[in-house]
This record gives sequence, structure tokens and C-alpha cells, in this order.
Amino acid sequence: MGESLLSLVAAGLGTLQGAPRVESSALKAYHLERIRRYIDEHLHEPNLTVEVVALQLGMSVSHLHRLFASEPQSPAQYLWNRRMERCSRDLLDPRLAARPVSEIGYRWGFNDAAHFSRSFRERFGCPPREWRQRKLQGQVFIGNADVH
Repeated sequence: MGESLLSLVAAGLGTLQGAPRVESSALKAYHLERIRRYIDEHLHEPNLTVEVVALQLGMSVSHLHRLFASEPQSPAQYLWNRRMERCSRDLLDPRLAARPVSEIGYRWGFNDAAHFSRSFRERFGCPPREWRQRKLQGQVFIGNADVH
């Protein structure tokens, strides 16, 4: 209830006649945290999009984009990078070494193995199988550089 009341009061203050629509930094931080938490909790859903996040959190897509305007990544980039980070982490996890690469992609919301492989290569500079193989050989990719 407190969350709803805070949002309602903030919305009401923003609509006062002649008042510029400025969101307090505390309220902005609160909403950004809600967005990030929702994304992290739903990364496994293949249909997770910025539009779905906005709908589920009760805000417009344009408002969600405004909240991210001063952030280093757009909401879509944040979502994509979080998926890539989770896939990378799982590929390097020795407990998941027997799990097929495509299954790891599916686990984090990629419903097409080829799309997952292309996306992974774009982000990390090599395909997911090679990423995993290099780790098993004691090498780790950082961007396009090898580290031993």
C-alpha cells in the first residue's frame, strides 16, 4: 500500500497546474530498482520485453524509457545484457558443464538456439561453445581478448 500511495502522490504532484513534471531522485531510484528487480526475476521468460515490464509495473513504456534516460543503457540493452551475463555465468559454471549450450540459452529466455549463438558472439566475441571450451582449458575471454 505504501508503494501505491507514494506513486499516487508523486503522480498528483506532477500534474499540478504549471508544475513541471520532475521526478525526485529518490522516486526515480525507487522505480529503477523495481524495474531492474522485475527484469532479473523474469529473465527466463522468452516473451519478456520492455513493454511487458512497463505493463506489469503499471507504467507507460515512455515513462520507463524516461527513467532510463540518464542511465548508461536503454531498458532493452539492460535486459539483453542481463541475459547475456546469466548465460555466460552458467556456461562457466562447472556444475552445468554437461548441460547443452542451447539449453542454457533457453533457460535465460532465448527461444531460438541460432539467435542465442549470434547474440552471444556479438556480446562476447565468440560463440557460446567456444566460450565454455576456453574456460575448460583455463582461458577466459574478456571482450575480444584472451586472459590466461
